[in-house]
Amino acid sequence: MANLSEPLNGKDEISLPLWDRLPRELQNTGWILNKKTNTYLKGLCEYLDSTEPDQTSVAYVLELESRHSSSKNEGERDREKLYRFLKKELLNNSVDPSALKRLEAWKPLLKPGEDSLPADLSVSLNIAHLQAQKAFSDGRIDGEELMSIMRLYHLFDIPEGDMRQIYQAASAPSVDRILEAGGRDGKVSREDADSIRLYALLLTGMEMNFDNDRLKKFLNAYNRVQLKEGGPLLRLSINNGYKTFSISGNYWTSHCRVQQVEGRKSMDRRMEVYVYDECLVFMDLTQTELITPGNVQDLKESIYAVDNTSIFNWKEKEAKVSWTLSHFDDPEAAKLCFMVLKGQAPEQLNGPFTPPQPSNASGFKSESHQTDQKTPKGGPARKKQQALQELDRLVGLASVKEQMKSLSNMVTLQQQRSAAGLQVVQVSLHSVFTGAPGTGKTTVARLYADMLRELGVLQKGQLVEVDRAGLVAGYSGQTAIKTDEVISRALDGVLFIDEAYSLSPQKGDDSYGQEAINTLLKRMEDYRNRLVVVVAGYTEEMERFIGSNPGLSSRFNRTVFFPNYGAEDMVEICKRLAKANDYDIDMSLADALLLHLQLKSSGAGEDFGNARYVRNLFEAMVIAHSNRVAALENPDRSMLTRLDSEDLKEAARVLG
Repeated sequence: MANLSEPLNGKDEISLPLWDRLPRELQNTGWILNKKTNTYLKGLCEYLDSTEPDQTSVAYVLELESRHSSSKNEGERDREKLYRFLKKELLNNSVDPSALKRLEAWKPLLKPGEDSLPADLSVSLNIAHLQAQKAFSDGRIDGEELMSIMRLYHLFDIPEGDMRQIYQAASAPSVDRILEAGGRDGKVSREDADSIRLYALLLTGMEMNFDNDRLKKFLNAYNRVQLKEGGPLLRLSINNGYKTFSISGNYWTSHCRVQQVEGRKSMDRRMEVYVYDECLVFMDLTQTELITPGNVQDLKESIYAVDNTSIFNWKEKEAKVSWTLSHFDDPEAAKLCFMVLKGQAPEQLNGPFTPPQPSNASGFKSESHQTDQKTPKGGPARKKQQALQELDRLVGLASVKEQMKSLSNMVTLQQQRSAAGLQVVQVSLHSVFTGAPGTGKTTVARLYADMLRELGVLQKGQLVEVDRAGLVAGYSGQTAIKTDEVISRALDGVLFIDEAYSLSPQKGDDSYGQEAINTLLKRMEDYRNRLVVVVAGYTEEMERFIGSNPGLSSRFNRTVFFPNYGAEDMVEICKRLAKANDYDIDMSLADALLLHLQLKSSGAGEDFGNARYVRNLFEAMVIAHSNRVAALENPDRSMLTRLDSEDLKEAARVLG
């Protein structure tokens, strides 16, 4: 063993790093793999204790004896002293990477078994703060700095709240600028985008999600530009709580309608979708679903003739589960999801992608729906709007169409009166849609949003669909934040709240639902020129809901009732579904359908599925037809397209 009290060789060495000023025998990098580890640590600590503070800059080591009880195990005390020493060295050397590596190498040796080391939280926070300031000093972080931060995070047990404050403060000057600019129009440099990629990876590695909303907005806006221009897509690692994919970057985050059918059981909900290279992840508050292309069979892209929206259908391999995706927030998400389902990575997308128009077969929302619309001088032109034309093409709904047209005429005339300098009557645009499921409430809400955009009332005219789960959080105080986030997405468009009565149940006290209602009412007032709200649900329940709160009844004074479809209208819907999907319904099948739907809807209440039932019936008929024709040898075109009464009979049996 070396002479542990051997003095240093002159004052010139004081400028050297402390570790290099130790005697040669004590300059160990930490990889001690023999049985004399404790002996070495004891000798090293004795040397530190015997060295003058002004020579070593470790005066704190001399104070350690008084901080520990004399009953502590001597070896444990020595380990604590050396651990503190190494942390101080890391701080004094401005979180030098070599000092960080040294501490990483020593820590496992200083913590044998289940023994614990001193937390020294204040020192750890100072180290983290210094490192964060260094990493973002030039306005961005690089890969080496990212790895250094991650090693430090996992080395010290620093509370997440403290780490969040440190890195929010350090990153704000540069990150805020890029996220704000990119989230607005997606037009930032690739260098800036790469900086955000590393920032997102940093947050994910530390299991933080406080900036998820801004990251998602930035990602979608940036990749929307890349898709239009045919440039390389960006992938961001966003911490969505699904551990398997917490490090793998995703291309797009959106919302869509997800339907699953397994025998007589079904699920129908609106979920958030994350688009990865080789899979899709769907999430809401209660459920997470993973879809890989290897588990997809019979993938089909088609449209709903009822509302002209794109849908994707497939079956799971080795499982009797059918899937349907529809009503995406944006056409780019639908495009990328379909690519992944086909087994194509989004980065393989060649050339610019132009979102299709609503009149096309795909039925995606047009990008033009997101552009600013200026009202011509003198008010909007008195020509028929595209939204009203689409409304006219819907089956049935005569009274609903009349109310929408009257509202359009009212808004148009008041705009013309305003342009002429006349007194204007303020028109309330918030509405209550009542009626049974499947009567077209969501479809009409989408056209309502388009109509208001065309009239210049709303700048964007997007429709944001939510239900109670999309507004109410699981903990006290978080519902207002969650509701605010949804409202922010709906600004300059329409917020559609389905089954809104569930926010105010008839029985029991629901403070969470009331918190969502209070937040909604306040924001409706704050953004009265930028937000239109439509609440929907069963007639009786919605009457009770609106009447339960004076604030609701004063703001929602327009009610649109959606009656059940008649049997003739449902037959027409079925015919349109068949035509859109290259199937034929002859007169005999049409007559049988009419009889079946008359019996099914006769005396039906508000629980009848209407167009939703027709869609399910059509899909069941297609399955029955497939099973029937599959047994034929060399079927001709007529056999491949013609549905008959036997298919209807089998479909009715399956649906019950």
